[in-house]
Amino acid sequence: MRQNPQRLRAGPGRAAAPAPQRAARRRPRAAAAAAAAAEPPAAQPQPQPPWPLLEERGAPFTPGAAFYRGESAQARDLAVLAASVHREAAGQLRVLDAMAGSGVRAARYISQAGADFVWCDGSNDYNPKNRLALSFNTASAMAAVGAAPAGCAAPAAPGAAPEELAAAAAAAAARLPAPDGLRGEIWEWRGRRGGGGCGGGGGSGGGGEVTCRLSCVEANRLLVSRYLAEDYYDLVDVDSFGSESAHLPAAIDAVRYSGQSGGLLFITSTDGMSSAGRRPERSLAAYGAHLRSLPFSNEMGLRMLIGGAVREAAAKGVSLAPLFSYYSFHGPVFRVMLRARRSAAWPAASYGFVSHCHVHGETRRLGWRDLGAASCPVCEREARAGGGQGGGSSGGGGGGDGGGGDGGGGGDGGSGGARPHPLSISGPVWTGPLHDRGFVEQMASKAAARGWQRPLEELLQIFWDEADPSLRPGYLPIDDIARRLDRSPSRDELIAALRAAGFAACRSHVETKALKTSARAEEVAAVAARDCGYSLKRRV
Repeated sequence: MRQNPQRLRAGPGRAAAPAPQRAARRRPRAAAAAAAAAEPPAAQPQPQPPWPLLEERGAPFTPGAAFYRGESAQARDLAVLAASVHREAAGQLRVLDAMAGSGVRAARYISQAGADFVWCDGSNDYNPKNRLALSFNTASAMAAVGAAPAGCAAPAAPGAAPEELAAAAAAAAARLPAPDGLRGEIWEWRGRRGGGGCGGGGGSGGGGEVTCRLSCVEANRLLVSRYLAEDYYDLVDVDSFGSESAHLPAAIDAVRYSGQSGGLLFITSTDGMSSAGRRPERSLAAYGAHLRSLPFSNEMGLRMLIGGAVREAAAKGVSLAPLFSYYSFHGPVFRVMLRARRSAAWPAASYGFVSHCHVHGETRRLGWRDLGAASCPVCEREARAGGGQGGGSSGGGGGGDGGGGDGGGGGDGGSGGARPHPLSISGPVWTGPLHDRGFVEQMASKAAARGWQRPLEELLQIFWDEADPSLRPGYLPIDDIARRLDRSPSRDELIAALRAAGFAACRSHVETKALKTSARAEEVAAVAARDCGYSLKRRV
């Protein structure tokens, strides 16, 4: 067989390839080696900074790799106070924190609210390292009340970093099989409360066993699984993001709403676009409410959230009512603590619409039967003064019986005179009080006993004032009132004058430069001119 001499390799008995050919073959290898030497060395992974050790009201915790917002500490204070009040009334406190993040609120439920059982799920901030932070925070809370799990280091072990303590806590946890329908691992600690407290926490749990369970399961699946297992909770905490409301039905199902005290449901929304009326289709899909742009849109965000939950619960034969509502400008964040009770009678009279006239600033609550006759009373009066009898297409109509209408307006639509300005009507939303006065009083008492007056004392006082059922929905910005007067009025002076004139009036926790009142906008301006020395501007 004839062979190609170019394929023969040099070796014994074979002729070596010419030197120029061998050099040509070596050149690509040498060039590659030179190029590799010229490349910069691969970047080495940077060491991760150590976990910070923080504190809230004396409770140590670390955010770990999870999202943590320090500005929300006041909301956590309120949640702990509410949980503590409920535990005192119900005699127990079982908590399901379905979107726990770093677990700081779950930890505070253990150490400061006297929780007997806490299921802490970190699915909303899923990160394998987040389990260690959850382990550290909850185990530290258990240790703070004398219920440290066996094999767990104390939270203040000298010289130990949070990461080391977290690993020790995770190693001490017992692994449980996942319930039917759930995937993933579940860890649990058990201990017996020793009566200790966590620096100023004042947990009211007394003695007894404390159980903490950790998981990383999709929140809706976890909530549904608890309902199917008939494993109900005194407090279901769902700290969701955006306008995510798909969890509401399952969260309501997981609440223990039997008995005199019922159960608590703590829900959150961060959808400021919907509350501002910029995404009405989204608010309609998420909460069943079509919101318009109003001067008090942030309060409407709270009312939208309450209304959506109240409607959802009513379909299940459960009555929900707000215990407190809290708006935070960072985010923004809308939070509501609701009480759930089994009842076929739900607060339908407080579920309706809010109308606002952008010309005269008049705001009213509207019942369902008032919608066809809704109008601004000032627009209606001006239309009649212009020679008409009814005021055009938006007609008259007064308070009515469909849900607490505030009255005003009249006539059935005429053919003469100026047409009233069309109203902005939003809803259906919650139109009743944002807080429960009796419950807020109990929270204030708990805060005083713990030394938590600052800054909660002033906030809870505003909550108490806002709970007056005679107040109109929304608030009056001081700047809007100033447009009717010769100068900007003092908020506190105007509130005092309105009260002296027989109206309900108070500050708004949502907007500091505003007031809430039972008076109409034109009545507020009249009181300012008559009793406070301001002059009314002449309308052109």
